[in-house]
Amino acid sequence: MARRKGLRAPLLLWVAPMFSVVLAPLFLHLVTTDLAESTDSHMLAIGALLLFTAITSALGCLLHEFCLFMDSIPAIIFCIQMVFLLACAFVWRPSVFQMAEWRVPGHTHAQPEGVATHDPQLPPKIPKGWFDAGDGFCEDSTTHQEFSSLHALGKTFEECAQDSASDPNSVAFDFSRKNGGCDIRYPAGTLSIELNGYHWWGWGAGARKPAGSKKQKNELETRCYARVDAPAEVLRKALPLTTNLHPQYHALIREYPFQPVRNENRQLVNIILVRSPFRSQLQEQLFEKYKDELLFIGISSFEDFPLPPPNPFSAKFPVDRYVGRFPGFLYMHRHPETIFPSHVKLLLMSQSDFSLPQRAEPVPKIYDFVFSGSDQDVRNDCVGWSSYAKNWTFVKQALEVMCGELGMTGVLVATKDKQNRKACSIPESCHGKVEQTQFLSQEGFFKYVKSSRFLFVPQVHDASPRVTTQALALDVPLLMNRNIIGGWKYLNNRTGELFNDLSDLRESVQRLLRNIKAGVVYEPRRYVDENYNDHNSAPRLKQFVEHHFSDRVKLPQGTRMLFPSGA
Repeated sequence: MARRKGLRAPLLLWVAPMFSVVLAPLFLHLVTTDLAESTDSHMLAIGALLLFTAITSALGCLLHEFCLFMDSIPAIIFCIQMVFLLACAFVWRPSVFQMAEWRVPGHTHAQPEGVATHDPQLPPKIPKGWFDAGDGFCEDSTTHQEFSSLHALGKTFEECAQDSASDPNSVAFDFSRKNGGCDIRYPAGTLSIELNGYHWWGWGAGARKPAGSKKQKNELETRCYARVDAPAEVLRKALPLTTNLHPQYHALIREYPFQPVRNENRQLVNIILVRSPFRSQLQEQLFEKYKDELLFIGISSFEDFPLPPPNPFSAKFPVDRYVGRFPGFLYMHRHPETIFPSHVKLLLMSQSDFSLPQRAEPVPKIYDFVFSGSDQDVRNDCVGWSSYAKNWTFVKQALEVMCGELGMTGVLVATKDKQNRKACSIPESCHGKVEQTQFLSQEGFFKYVKSSRFLFVPQVHDASPRVTTQALALDVPLLMNRNIIGGWKYLNNRTGELFNDLSDLRESVQRLLRNIKAGVVYEPRRYVDENYNDHNSAPRLKQFVEHHFSDRVKLPQGTRMLFPSGA
């Protein structure tokens, strides 16, 4: 009898270890929900559990062998082991595994989804699908370039992680606990979804393999977290035509060159106007990525675009870089056939054809002329990019004639700084005759236009300045430089006079003033109403798109007009 009892006792001692082996997958499931996501730290904890039960069983065997007077030892050891196993099942997730995960030196891994509030002194639990990529904001580990980002402040770690996970295009996020700074990271050429409270920073050049840069954001402790599986490049294919707005449309028009288009019901349509050269590699990458999914049409709205600018303060590019890049172009050049390849569909149309002021009641004329300048270069006495575009050096020469020789009065708008302290220098002969103003609201500018006999337009390298048609709509004629690259189409014997240079300026000014005094020659308001403004230009743009690009874009039903928007 004693022998059979001795056999049963050791068998009882090995029940718990066998139980542990059977329960191991269950314990892993308590932590990871998916056995495929088990990490080294999880396996370490399971190993420790199995080792504990094995050691206690071995100890029980020794005690049973050498302490025969204690027949209850196997039962006691078994009870201890089972209590321990049950305790692990109840407290495993918040205690044992958490310690194992954070105490494995140098180990990073994905954590279970659903994060509780943590002591700020302890590292946060990493959401499922992400891993700790190191100290500092996220950068491309190969090129060490920073990624583009959506930025927000005042977020919790959990909010930052959830917002990052909501956009499948994101590859990483970095977080600063001190100020709740959250940056959701994107590779160059990728756009983000719209997220409330976030602002887009789209100049990053990072492309792949995010890792902590070991550099802090604003001297605040920052850490980078990357996706376990970064989004792969999707094979793009032709999409069916639809009136549904392209999912990346809003993100694209955050970039300056890309201008939205709406119909008369304020609906955005799948057309984007490219109004300037690309200002970054990202913008060019975005165009290349989406040019087959959206209709991109060029528009002359910035300097000599699509030609390279002669402005010494502007970036240069090859003469053929943009002229054939878009399937259509709204141009303003006199001889487009010498500029654009034959495959580009053309329409003589400008931003200045649209959105003109309403008819205004006549007011007494106080000034002979008004000029629309720019306050951007006042600190440099009007030497710089904007002043070159306004042809300010010629303006000063013309003022010698208009003020000094002809005794005219005028207004130079936006030729004083915003503090109203410094102004662009003008000839002595104009002091007391010419008023200089700060930058004005549109209504403030219109007030001066209506109070002047004509608008002075000396520009050459200006893509159809909108002040020209605004003045015509207010029934004020133009004195325009014959060499202007855009806006020349508005000038005829009903709208004003042209001049070539200083040699014929006096004659043109005197003829203009005589005709204005006669009162029967110019009819600028009537001309612009008959040929431009929204009721003429918007149907023309719609017809152009419909005629040439019906295979590229589908307009909402009932669309009669299209408008450049947001300029």
